[in-house]
Amino acid sequence: MRLFVPAVGIFCGLAMSLLIQVPLMIMFALIAVNAAAAFLSRRGGLLLACLLALGGLAGMARGALPDVNTSAIPAGQLASREAVLEGVVRDAPSPRGQLTRVRVTLENAQLPDQAEFEGVGVEGDAIAWVYPPQYELGSGDRVTLTGIPQHLVPDGDDGDIAAGQQGAGASWPDDLVILMRPNLRLVERAPPPMRLLNSLRSRLSTSLEQNLPSPQAELARALLLGQRDDLPGELNDEWRRAGTAHLLAISGLHVSVVLGVALVTGVMVFGRRRGLFVLLPLALIWTYAILSGLNPPVVRAAIMGSVYLGAIAFGRQPSGGLALVLAATVIALWDPRVMTTASFQMTVAAMAGIVFLTDPLRRLMGISSGGNMANSGTGLTGSLRQVGATGIAASLGAVIGIKPLLLHYFGAASLFTIPASLVGTTALPAVLVTSTMTAVAGMFVDGAFASMAAWVAWPFLTFLIGLSSVFSSPTFSAITVAPLGVEAVVVIYLIMAGLFLIPILREPSGLLGPVVSLPSISMSSGRRILTSWPVLGGLVIMTATAGIGAAAPYITSEEQLTVHVLDVGQGDSILVESPTGRRVLIDGGPNGSLLQQRLAEHLPWWSRRIDVVLLTHPSADHLIGLTETLRRYDVGFVVDPQLESRTIYGQQWTQTLREQTDLTVARAERGTVLDLGGGAWLEILHPPSDRPFDTATEHDDNSVVSKLIYGDVSFLFAADIYSPSEDFLLDSGVDLQATVLKVAHQGSRYSSSGEFLEAVSPRIAIISAGEGNRFGHPHPETLERLESLASAPVILRTDMHGTVTLVTDGERVTVRQAQGERVG
Repeated sequence: MRLFVPAVGIFCGLAMSLLIQVPLMIMFALIAVNAAAAFLSRRGGLLLACLLALGGLAGMARGALPDVNTSAIPAGQLASREAVLEGVVRDAPSPRGQLTRVRVTLENAQLPDQAEFEGVGVEGDAIAWVYPPQYELGSGDRVTLTGIPQHLVPDGDDGDIAAGQQGAGASWPDDLVILMRPNLRLVERAPPPMRLLNSLRSRLSTSLEQNLPSPQAELARALLLGQRDDLPGELNDEWRRAGTAHLLAISGLHVSVVLGVALVTGVMVFGRRRGLFVLLPLALIWTYAILSGLNPPVVRAAIMGSVYLGAIAFGRQPSGGLALVLAATVIALWDPRVMTTASFQMTVAAMAGIVFLTDPLRRLMGISSGGNMANSGTGLTGSLRQVGATGIAASLGAVIGIKPLLLHYFGAASLFTIPASLVGTTALPAVLVTSTMTAVAGMFVDGAFASMAAWVAWPFLTFLIGLSSVFSSPTFSAITVAPLGVEAVVVIYLIMAGLFLIPILREPSGLLGPVVSLPSISMSSGRRILTSWPVLGGLVIMTATAGIGAAAPYITSEEQLTVHVLDVGQGDSILVESPTGRRVLIDGGPNGSLLQQRLAEHLPWWSRRIDVVLLTHPSADHLIGLTETLRRYDVGFVVDPQLESRTIYGQQWTQTLREQTDLTVARAERGTVLDLGGGAWLEILHPPSDRPFDTATEHDDNSVVSKLIYGDVSFLFAADIYSPSEDFLLDSGVDLQATVLKVAHQGSRYSSSGEFLEAVSPRIAIISAGEGNRFGHPHPETLERLESLASAPVILRTDMHGTVTLVTDGERVTVRQAQGERVG
């Protein structure tokens, strides 16, 4: 108790120092008086009062001391000024189309036109959208950024993707700026240990991408490795509307959940002898902190968790409350300003939720605080209930602890945000464990074992995605609650203290006793639980059920050809599935992450096979997504136009083809025929081997035009050819007539001449273009030429209808999926 009281005093004094300023001389005088009173006091109550006051004054004195970083200015003060910013890369760069997102923790800045800012210290982060892409950068690299920092996102197509992670109504942080296309220069590589960690995280990330579909892979990366940049925008929006966005950002909540569940597992594995059971949670929380990138909030949570575990392992009466207060006080003493940050407050709240609420929640579930079973059955069934209840209670305790702060900091939220968060948090342990299994298995063991691990992880990840989808629907998100003020947050925490802490204080052990009672399970009993038929049988049934449900949309007995013109924005990507199941991917669009999402929508997640990849030409809006696909899928055959490209995307594509030695690569030439099985084949009509076009649009005019034929139905994929190539095809005498035309070059006015369209005479014309693109595609003249044909085709557009799916049995063509307007 004598250690607990001054620690509380110091913590409260640090908080007071942020609100009021008292001269240091007066502070030291008061400290001397209180110290003398405490020394001379013999009465317990007076001694504790003196220790509390002494701690409070010491905390206020520390808060009044000048800080090392006082001279540093928030990054936001540099907005709209040309500057040279220096800092350290925070995480691996994230490619986004033709730009790369790099987050840099800033340290200093130079403003050439303002001498008073020469070499000034800077606090905060910069999000830089860099061109050309910086694939070689890694976390810990020191760089400089030369450009004009901005607080608000610039207008235009490139600015749209820089919207960050701000929720509705949230203000832009004063310590965060954005730079669009700055000049980035590498100053110094990260130290060897950091480069080793970067390599490990990269391999784990790649393993998740190769074994899980999108968006499950991106969600697993976010929750396990802290890599949120590639999360689909729609998924981010759904989680914000559902009020569960905080689950996406690794924080003290996640570390607290890992600690709570690992502590129970440690008892199962080691028993409670000699405190060995704390080794597992201690190792896991620090492994998790390291894998997630050692971000400050996660490190602070790991420190608090370590102190708490130490108190349990070495104290006769382990004090969760004392450990939490001591850890929080030490961190705040180092930098008192951290107490004002949302991440620190939420870390303390999450840990407090586990420390103080786990046992009451277990009692509500019918599990006694001593770990003995209360109306829970005996033997294996009772032990399973103990373990499950303790894990769920720890997760619920953490999310209950932080929920008032979430409602305060993140603005208005759905009325159902609390149940959504509670249910989502209970699934976090399973998601983290199974995602780790998948990542490790894929990194060290290829084939069946990694696939089995992915089968186990997929249902839990899909559950989280579906949960946010349900709670973000208008039915649940229409009713919102207003943001909580500071007073409301304080009142809620006082009510929670009354409901949960008062019963604990009445127990003989009091606040400083073992607040979290661990279930009494022997080591042999724990092993029986993990290998028991209810656990194994439940996993088998759950996995089989999920697998059957996931496979149902892809099971068909009909011999049909399916063509998906994917909605990949301003670019092209076409997925063909033959009657025998062979798959051809023609082009990949301008965004690798978006293409993976589209492929996951149409391919079974467990099948990572694409038989043929065909690149029509090495322009960014056709190429970028294919490089990512070669990394994530088992590709057997590549048809490449082998046109010289000096862009970084073309060079990366060539390098990837060279590195994947198991790939068969063939040059695309007129006359090449690919047998897709079941009577379907793909014929290349253009270009001829001599590549006749040497113009400003060389890549476009030499791009690969192909014709897919199945029975009486045919598809002409015109790539990005212009009128010279169209004239060449017309003069060559090749049969251009097709049932379906993929219109050339997003509907450019310089393509799709009247004569060419007459020769094709399509019944359906599909235009792949990005919504609101700056080129104005499709051009009105092109649309007019299509509509003026003698037999005007049905025009489908990805910018209006989304992905367009056509299915044919060789006689008729059915538009099976086209959002927006109804197509007959």
